[in-house]
Amino acid sequence: MNLDFFDIDAIQVAGPVLGTVIIILAIYRFHREKKVFQQCRNDISARNPAKVRKEDAGRLLYLSGTLSTEASIRDPDFPLAVKAVEFTRTVQMFQWVEESHEYKQYHYVTRWVDKPVDSSKFNRNNRDQFEDNPSTMSYRGHEFSHFHSQAPGVRLGNISLPEDIVTGYCKEYRDTLPIPQKTFDAIASLYGQEYCHLSDTVMYLYQTANRVAPEIGDLRFSYGYVPTGKPITLVGTVDQDLRFVPFLTPTKHTIFMYDYDRVSLDDLAAMTHETSKAGGIFLGWVIIFTGVFWEPLFIVSKKILFFVLRLLYIIP
Repeated sequence: MNLDFFDIDAIQVAGPVLGTVIIILAIYRFHREKKVFQQCRNDISARNPAKVRKEDAGRLLYLSGTLSTEASIRDPDFPLAVKAVEFTRTVQMFQWVEESHEYKQYHYVTRWVDKPVDSSKFNRNNRDQFEDNPSTMSYRGHEFSHFHSQAPGVRLGNISLPEDIVTGYCKEYRDTLPIPQKTFDAIASLYGQEYCHLSDTVMYLYQTANRVAPEIGDLRFSYGYVPTGKPITLVGTVDQDLRFVPFLTPTKHTIFMYDYDRVSLDDLAAMTHETSKAGGIFLGWVIIFTGVFWEPLFIVSKKILFFVLRLLYIIP
């Protein structure tokens, strides 16, 4: 077959061909996974996660429950601890910020920013009219920073979970943590009541006793957390260390499904298979459309198409 044919206008079929192949493979995979699940359906054991033992290693299990952890995560600077899957602290400082407009016109505004802004690099001549931003987010000699921690030993009953499942759980259930009054009272007694302010989920530390308008260098803190006790459903198996792992079928296919809710076995399987198919079909359509009109993907599609054709001995 003459390669010149592929180097002219007809190469525009590379993207659509590749996208169509991906769509076909996605549909094929959907039916294959559905068939594998139906073949193993009667072998699945519904178990209480708290009663799973080493004897269950290698068995195909359906598990539903809530996550738990024994550990509490503590703020590194303030008297605040919470028993949660994840705990985060965000620190912002009130600073000057440069905004650029057309014709190199610069405008300066004050704003809460989550990292120090180097005001020495501002494009301005009237430096004496601006107070320089602090170089660090410090308060009375102590430097503060963002804080993030995930609790160790997060479990579903007796089962320890892979990091990607815990990370997905955190994304699903992440929420704002109100600052307890007793925590604020302890901080206010340390720095002075007139320099501190609590507004439900946000705490302010002022450089001067001024609660009306913030000043350059003032700090504010907010917290987020992922609570325990939220539902999750799994289908797979456990190893000898009671870690949740994919189940390998006799035909060398894997079964590994989960959802961040309490769902039935059949509903979980249907949702997992449909999501996998929809993702493949969407990717295929993206490649079909962008492969024709976007040159970089057009070129990549061409190379992939050539590679496949050579594997099939259609072209030399």
